[in-house]
Amino acid sequence: MTPIPVSHRVAGCGLVFVGLLLAANTTHVWLEVVTAAALIIGGALITRAWLALSLCVTLLAGVHVDLNQENWGAWLFYPGLTLIAGLTTLALLCVRFSKHIEATRSARWANRQSSKS
Repeated sequence: MTPIPVSHRVAGCGLVFVGLLLAANTTHVWLEVVTAAALIIGGALITRAWLALSLCVTLLAGVHVDLNQENWGAWLFYPGLTLIAGLTTLALLCVRFSKHIEATRSARWANRQSSKS
């Protein structure tokens, strides 16, 4: 895995900082969307741990789901973000699981071939 460039990390820290500043004054739905996008993109630039990032987004967006809210933008945004991030988490876990199973199967097969010889 290649190291993350310092410029990406600095840009990510800047986006997270902007997201945290915006989070203090969110009064409109579009500010909540911009705040969430800044935090997600900033986190992705700082660390390339996609599974951890998608799991955090799933949990944090899931906490903010309120289907009884009067504002239809937030009523749609948080459940949608939770669903997308949850499906991303599930897909990443499935890919990792299948890679692990394939590696185990290949090692077992190689072990059987070497013991026959």
